[in-house]
Amino acid sequence: MFSRLSFLAAILLSMSSPVLAQNLTGDALSPQQFYNLGLALMRDGDPQDAANVADVLLQRKADDPAALILRAEAAIALGDFSGAARFARAAYYAQTSGVQKFAAARLVALAHSQLNQDSRAQVWLRRARQYAPNAQTARSVADDYRFLRDRNPWSSSFRFGVTPSSNVNGGSSSDTLFLPGIPFPLTLSNDAKALPGLKVSVGGNTSYRLAASNTAVTFLTASADMRTYALSPSATELVPDVRGSDFSDATLAFGIKHRRILSEGARPTDFALQIGQTWYGSAPYSQFSEGSVGQSFKIGTNNLITASLNAQRRTSLTDNAPVTTVSLNTRWRRNLQNSDTLSFGINVGRAKSIALDSDYTSIKYSANYSFSESFAGMRFGFGIDAETRDFVATRFLRSEPRADKSIALNMSVEFADWEFYGFRPVLNAQIKRDQSNVDLFDRDYSSLGFDLRSSF
Repeated sequence: MFSRLSFLAAILLSMSSPVLAQNLTGDALSPQQFYNLGLALMRDGDPQDAANVADVLLQRKADDPAALILRAEAAIALGDFSGAARFARAAYYAQTSGVQKFAAARLVALAHSQLNQDSRAQVWLRRARQYAPNAQTARSVADDYRFLRDRNPWSSSFRFGVTPSSNVNGGSSSDTLFLPGIPFPLTLSNDAKALPGLKVSVGGNTSYRLAASNTAVTFLTASADMRTYALSPSATELVPDVRGSDFSDATLAFGIKHRRILSEGARPTDFALQIGQTWYGSAPYSQFSEGSVGQSFKIGTNNLITASLNAQRRTSLTDNAPVTTVSLNTRWRRNLQNSDTLSFGINVGRAKSIALDSDYTSIKYSANYSFSESFAGMRFGFGIDAETRDFVATRFLRSEPRADKSIALNMSVEFADWEFYGFRPVLNAQIKRDQSNVDLFDRDYSSLGFDLRSSF
């Protein structure tokens, strides 16, 4: 090992000749030997001299991944976390080796976490997860991510999906419609019928923790969702003047959420308020405000019951007929002995409005079963929903009120063995049928599409 004097001489000589460093006896040091010297200095607790070695190597080759990682490690040891993030980030982009990309990404995440930049650190942990060399290190990355997620006042999630659908416009499955006072059926226009195509959806939620204590926490929230469509060639032939984007919709909402433990031993109670606006076909469509309160109850070790009361006021921007909706939702979930999950739910709602076909009562039942274990690398979930709506009045019938029924079968398949930056692809399939005593509202849907789900 070099003495301190010979090491400093080597540094000075290398500054004048970046290709090689020589010790005082004239023996040449190759770049690899010089790098090994830097590693030894780090092991011996001398990060400043290790940083000097890395700087010399970077003068020789500015994008040397190993030297950049060494320089980042030295910067972390010296408390220079901004520099560490910069050097490790350069190493990540300069490297093609998965192992070194993993090491570099972990260093960037560590540096950002030390700077309390938790959101950036979480992004780099996902990059590290992509190149984790084994299952143990992958779990370690997930544990670090969860720690930062709990500490970070910002919390965000994103959604993306591509779904082929048999009915992108919510069109009728019937070809004709009877209207009061007209003794013969009217033929529906092609754009009022079901049009097949492709749905592309994107959205996200973000929240900021305003305050927290042992019994309460308060968040500011925001969410945005957008869906647009591309019509299939067969639909384009039927409606050549209609584009899929004509049926696009978007929602933007802002709110506040408060969670509080109201009594010792009780589970938290959630309170939420939200305001927002929707667009349809790129034009403003409605504005809404809503509030909710929810409570869950743990029964034994395997049963959870949740209940929520929701109220919404929605005002159309195309007419003067607001709709006020109040609903009560309850759900029972049981964790089975094999860790599978079974749940049943019921939702009772009442919508009031002076607008015909917007004043109704509804009741919806749902059941879901999710497997905890994967089969051939696939984890399955199945569900069924059934809903009835009874309308007070309708402009389409004279002798009886309108009544709608719907049933939907759902299936999800998570590909447990496939992962991309901590996200797993999920296949979602749905078959749904709406039946009504008004032919216009008879609708059939079938869709099959992919989205992404976080692994941790």
